[in-house]
Amino acid sequence: VVPRVALLGVLAGCNVAFNNASLLFINVAMNQIVKALLPVMVALAEVVITGSVYSNRMWVAFTMISVGVVCTVYENPHFNVYGCAFCMCSALVAAVQLILSETSMTQGLKFDPVNFLLHTSLWSAGALLPFACLTDLRAFMGALQEGSPAFFVVVGVTSGLAFLNNLTMLLSVKLAGGVYTTAVGNLKILLVVALHYLLWPQDARSFRTVHWVGVLLTLASFVGLSVLKFTAPPKPPGHGASLPPAGDGGGDSGSNSCAAASLAEPD
Repeated sequence: VVPRVALLGVLAGCNVAFNNASLLFINVAMNQIVKALLPVMVALAEVVITGSVYSNRMWVAFTMISVGVVCTVYENPHFNVYGCAFCMCSALVAAVQLILSETSMTQGLKFDPVNFLLHTSLWSAGALLPFACLTDLRAFMGALQEGSPAFFVVVGVTSGLAFLNNLTMLLSVKLAGGVYTTAVGNLKILLVVALHYLLWPQDARSFRTVHWVGVLLTLASFVGLSVLKFTAPPKPPGHGASLPPAGDGGGDSGSNSCAAASLAEPD
């Protein structure tokens, strides 16, 4: 039990570290577009690890996502190789984390969402500590010594929001099912990208036609993927494949979430 909990916690911590590191080099919209590859990465991992089978229509949706991401980052003025590399590492870690989390919550440890977070959070903090020491330890200690109330408010509020985000995600999987959770995850990317370009319209004005084609293709693929999830026939226990909420998996909050929706369809 302890090794599995420790592994899940470490993966969650690394997911947060890589994702936050990417935001030092790329903006939030670019981060979310690149993280849109997460469902594709999880699907490929499940095919290799568990032998899950997806329908041809699902693979078309996955291909649309991949092409859309490539078009969006192609000669994009906001592209940064380090930022996208960190973001891809975050997505890769999140994919492994999601598969192991699903197994632990449904077949192995069978933790409820609250216990799942409590048991893995300490290991997550331990995994984040080396990254903090290598990057912002001096700035963090300086802020502590200054004792600015604003600093403690920001740390407290963001930590609380991260915990609530993770807990809500796990509860939605447990109570409402993975179909609802994945649809909400797809909607999150739409909202984040739209909000970013509303707040920073200069970023949107710097886009070329190929970039807008990539964004629209990626978003359209999410709509198609959600339709396939909602219309997929139910599968017997132990059959089918699962996918995470698109753009999540701890990306911006290190979510210790699990993917519990059966998405495979018969051809």
